Formats: sequence, C-alpha cells, structure tokens
Amino acid sequence: MDTPLVKRAYNLGLKAVPNFVFLTEAQIAYYEANLDKIQEALIRGFIMPGQEPTPLIKVEEEDLNWWIAKTEKLSKKHLGVEIKLRERFAIPTEFPWQSVIPVFDPGNLTSRDMIEKALKALGLGVKEETDVMKYAGSEASREPSLHFIENSIWPNQGSMNLSPNQLRATGKNYL
Repeated sequence: MDTPLVKRAYNLGLKAVPNFVFLTEAQIAYYEANLDKIQEALIRGFIMPGQEPTPLIKVEEEDLNWWIAKTEKLSKKHLGVEIKLRERFAIPTEFPWQSVIPVFDPGNLTSRDMIEKALKALGLGVKEETDVMKYAGSEASREPSLHFIENSIWPNQGSMNLSPNQLRATGKNYL
C-alpha cells in the first residue's frame, strides 16, 4: 500500500473509532483477545452499498507457506532484500480466493525497478504497451508492504480489460 493510501486508511480508522460504541462488550473482548481477526472483521463489514459480502475461504496452509517461501527467496535473490514475511507482517488465514500469492514490496523500488530487477532478471521478455511509470502508484512507496493476490493464470471477471489506473480504482490488489 503506498504512503498516501496508508495515511488515508489511518485517518479513516480514526474516524471509525467513535462508531465502536456500537460494539457489545463481548465483541470488544473478543477482538482484544484476537487481534489477528480484526482485518477479517473489517473486510466483512466494509462492503459497498449494493455489494454482497465476499465469503472468506480458509487458505490451504501448505499452499500459502509454499508461496511465502518462494516470495522470500525471490526477494532475496532478485531484489536484494532478506525478509521473514511471517515475522514482519500479519498474514491472514482466510481470503476471498482458494489460492493466494503474496507480493512483497520492499518500499524502495518503482514499478520500473521491479520490472528490471524481478522479471528481466528471470530472463523474461518484458513488453510495455504503455510506460508503467505514467500510472498512479508507480513510484516507490517508501514503506515495505505485503499484498495478496488471487493465484490465477487469467484475469478474473472483475479485472478483465481494465487499465492499471482502473484496476487501482477498484481498491483490489493485482499484479
């Protein structure tokens, strides 16, 4: 998540605090004891009008652990960053997809840097129809972050034929 978005989310959190008076004592006690469940509660509760809640799916631990290990290895080899993702970030156990890929952003690379370091270093040919640096969020975020995307070979129905700026406007993560 880029820094301006983090600031906006933080400010939204401050605005949400007065609304916590509607929680019961049991709800407050539960989330105080289960801080790792707050993210899921926010996802379930912050749905847009007219949208159906996205059901959360328990991700296979083996699959997620395999992808986390691969992400750590790729980060070390191609980005020059050694990181233990489970120690640095809270990782949910439920997602709106069956299979999930973690995407680590060390915070000091632009979209162009990521292409150069990760994709070209893997020997992959990179073709840009449009300069990646012209899109919002292409600059370095300045803060390390971890995002999760659906493990899918093809774009899903909600992301098909959308430009990078249109995808960013959905508020969902994509790669």
